[in-house]
Amino acid sequence: MVHPPLDEIRNIDSSKNNTRIVIKVDREFAHYLFWERQNFGYLSEESSESEVTMYFDCAEHPTSFVRWFMKFVDHGEILEPAHLQDEVAAILLAGLSKMKGFNEAQPSDKQ
Repeated sequence: MVHPPLDEIRNIDSSKNNTRIVIKVDREFAHYLFWERQNFGYLSEESSESEVTMYFDCAEHPTSFVRWFMKFVDHGEILEPAHLQDEVAAILLAGLSKMKGFNEAQPSDKQ
């Protein structure tokens, strides 16, 4: 039995398991995503005066994308899929809850 060459196997359409992700980032910070975005299936972008919308066809697990994107979360947002927004929030809240003294340092709503 003859097996196909490895390159042929790699080129089989594996995109059916990919996740389409759309993010928006502040234009002045978009260049910081340049090198690593290729690792997450970067497809294209659209620019306006203040922001850049980027499109991805991500073959990695979506959580990997979320954790990479969190480096830029103060300058952008995940537009699609919506459930990744919830994942970002959950990870951030879990991290904040582990920070010693974080809850005590926050202003109280009881004034």
